[in-house]
Amino acid sequence: MEFIEPRTYRDSLFRIIFGERHKENALSLYNAINNSNYTNADDLEMYTIEDAIYVKVKNDVAFLFDDSMNLIEQQSTCNPNMPLRGLDYFAALYRKYINDHCGGHTIVFGSRLVHVPTPHYCVFYNGRKEEPDRQDLHLSDAYEGSGDLDITAHVININYGKSKELFEACAPLAGYSVLVQRVRDNICGGMDRNEAIEKAIQDCKKDTILVDILTWEVSKVTDSLLAALTDQEIEELHEYEVEMGREEGAAQSESAISELFKRLEKDSRSDDFARAMNDKEYLHELIKEYGL
Repeated sequence: MEFIEPRTYRDSLFRIIFGERHKENALSLYNAINNSNYTNADDLEMYTIEDAIYVKVKNDVAFLFDDSMNLIEQQSTCNPNMPLRGLDYFAALYRKYINDHCGGHTIVFGSRLVHVPTPHYCVFYNGRKEEPDRQDLHLSDAYEGSGDLDITAHVININYGKSKELFEACAPLAGYSVLVQRVRDNICGGMDRNEAIEKAIQDCKKDTILVDILTWEVSKVTDSLLAALTDQEIEELHEYEVEMGREEGAAQSESAISELFKRLEKDSRSDDFARAMNDKEYLHELIKEYGL
């Protein structure tokens, strides 16, 4: 197995806003989800997973608070396998908890009941496909037959205009949604990625949205948004290719579309890249132009 050094991981915008450096935002998020009003962020112990080997972008936030183990993830695609990922994540979280708070893993072989925090799992979706405000995904749905173990991922749509009560209760989450939407709107309006991100950041600061983070961590925010745009385009492209195959009788092969986007990126045609993601006819024109 190839070893991947930890520095190859990068933090998502979500983790920048709600991670270790901003525990007060994580507590605000917890209060919004649980309809509570805790105020002491120092009581919150971050448990974010650092060693998951199958992800290159760290978009999870996990923390121990109020006798509960909370795992929150942000996803730009609606992934039906989130409960299965949650199984792996919670196994890692509880291993860490047992080592940190219970004296090590050997205690689970003893005769005394080991008390552990209650698990809670939320997935925040902010992709461009229409999805309901809330839905629950269950690990048991993936079983070939009946089983004795289940994990539920509560999927919450945090696109701008959705889940309004949650946004009203958590200003940092509302700010996250607004920033992402403004970047998208700017790109749809014809801006290239860098210009779209810079303008969205400046507009949010003018509107007193995420001011501290957008002032003191602007380079990290910019890098994370640039990376997220590329990753989301690749993920959505894969789904789009599948839909094209179903709806249009596989009008173009997956390899042709993938090659097109690689060439557009190489030729610095970011505007054409963005337009092709939302305009099927223009996508076909570009495929013909490149002879694919």
